[in-house]
Amino acid sequence: PKALFLRWCRVTMSKTSNREIKRLLLKKNKFKMYRKVFLAMRSIVHYSATQPGTSLDTTCVSFFERRVKSDLEMMQKSVISVQRTSMMANLQLINSARKKHIVMEARNGPSFKKFIREHEEIVGARLKLE
Repeated sequence: PKALFLRWCRVTMSKTSNREIKRLLLKKNKFKMYRKVFLAMRSIVHYSATQPGTSLDTTCVSFFERRVKSDLEMMQKSVISVQRTSMMANLQLINSARKKHIVMEARNGPSFKKFIREHEEIVGARLKLE
C-alpha cells in the first residue's frame, strides 16, 4: 500500500509540474509575441518620424518575460533534471521500449501455422539426411 501511495504521489506531482511547465511556456510565447507586435508598431511610428534604417532597441525584455524565464529555469532545475536522473523513470523508458519491440516482433514475425510448417520442413530434411 505504501509503494502504491508513493507511486500515485510521483505521478500526480509529475502531471502537475508538466502542466505548470506548459503554462509557463505558453505565457513566455505570449509575451514574446506581444513584444514583437509592440516593436513592429513602434517601428512604423519610428520609421515615419525619423530616417529609414535606424535600428530599434530589441534587447529590452519586460519584467514579466524575465520572471517567466526564471520560473522555467527553476522548474528545469527542480523537476526536469530529477526526472531525467530518476531510476524509476529510466526503467519505465527501458521497459516501454522493450514492450514496443516485443509487440513489433510479434506482429512482423511468422504466424504459428507458418512456424509449424517451416519446422516440419526442417525436421523432414534432417530425416532424409539420416
